[in-house]
Amino acid sequence: MKTQILAAIGEKELQPAACLNAALAANDRVKYAFSLLQLASDHAEHPEQAVATLKRERISCGIDDPDFDTAVADRNSLAFLIQQMGPDHVLFGSDFPYEIGDADGSIALPVVSALDADQRDAILFGNAKRLLG
Repeated sequence: MKTQILAAIGEKELQPAACLNAALAANDRVKYAFSLLQLASDHAEHPEQAVATLKRERISCGIDDPDFDTAVADRNSLAFLIQQMGPDHVLFGSDFPYEIGDADGSIALPVVSALDADQRDAILFGNAKRLLG
């Protein structure tokens, strides 16, 4: 946005600085996304340990919507998501730090448990392992 404004008013000397600022902001968002994935991976491997929150990082990098970190806990919605996107595109994760009403998994686990073993394992841990290496 800043780059377009500078171009519109004919300012050329400040354009590199605006591009640098945009690149730094994008870098912050990427770092947040990777931190979130790492947090999920750590929690998957050690679910008994307390999980840190990345809310401050999410907000500071310009992602203001808390829905970014949440999903609706509903059996029909989850089944529809798996059907539409395929089990290789769904990750089972934590709602922390936002409560979505399924802390014990009583809503999601029956849906996932009804899948065949390969699909179930992909959603519960395989997809995260594939993405995180």
